[in-house]
Amino acid sequence: MHWYIAVLKKYAVFNGRAQRKEYWYFILCNFLLSFAVGNVETVTGNVNAETGMGMISMFYAVLMLMPSISVGVRRLHDTGRSGWWMLLAFIPILGSLVLIYFFTIDSDPGENPYGQNPKHNQFGKEEERQEREQQEKSSREKERQKKEREEKSRREKERQERERQEQEQSRKKEKPKNSNEKKRSYEEILGLSSGWTKSDLKTAYRSKCHQTHPDKWESFPEDIIIRLEKEYKEVQKAYKYLSKK
Repeated sequence: MHWYIAVLKKYAVFNGRAQRKEYWYFILCNFLLSFAVGNVETVTGNVNAETGMGMISMFYAVLMLMPSISVGVRRLHDTGRSGWWMLLAFIPILGSLVLIYFFTIDSDPGENPYGQNPKHNQFGKEEERQEREQQEKSSREKERQKKEREEKSRREKERQERERQEQEQSRKKEKPKNSNEKKRSYEEILGLSSGWTKSDLKTAYRSKCHQTHPDKWESFPEDIIIRLEKEYKEVQKAYKYLSKK
C-alpha cells in the first residue's frame, strides 16, 4: 500500500525513474481495489448491462488512468528507455507483451539520462536512517554513562561525608587523658612506683632496655620482633619524658 500511495502522490509526474517494486505494487493494489469495487457493485446491482461496469468502477478507472501511464513512463525511464515506448500498448497482444517485458527487467545501474537509480536513493536513505539511529543510540548510551558517573561520584561524596562525621563524633566521644594519667602510663611502662627517684629511673630504664634490647631480636619470629620494637620505642619515649622532670 505504501507504493500505491507513493504513485498517487506523483499523479501526473512523467520525469524521473520508478523501480520494479513501485510499478508492480501499484498494479497489484490497483487490481485488487478495482476487483473489490466491481464485486460490491455486482452484489448491490449497480452494474450497467451494456458496459458491464458500475458508475463507481468507471469513475475509479478514469481516475487511475493518469497515474498508471505516469508510473509506466517512469518505469521505462528506469530501464533507460523513452516514455514513448508506452505507445506499444496500442499494438494488440505483441505490444503488451513487449511492455510487460520492459516493466519486469531490472533498473539501469547507477545514473542514466532520466536520473539517479531509485534503488540507490532508497538504500542511501536507509543507510542514513540507520546511521542516525546509531548516533542517537550512542548519544543515549553516553548520557546514561554520564549519569551513572555523576551518581557514583555523588554516592562517594556522601560516603566520605558520613565517614568524616562518624570520625568527628568518635573523636568527641573519646575523653583525652589528663596529665596525671599520662605520667602514670610512663611510670607503668618503666615499672616505677609512685615515689620513684632519678636513680630509680635509670635502673628501671636499664632493666627495660636489657629486656627489649635489639641484639636479642635476631632469633625471634617476625611478629615478636615487631612487638619488641614497639615496646623498645615506648621505653625510650618514657625515659626521655621522665628524665626532663
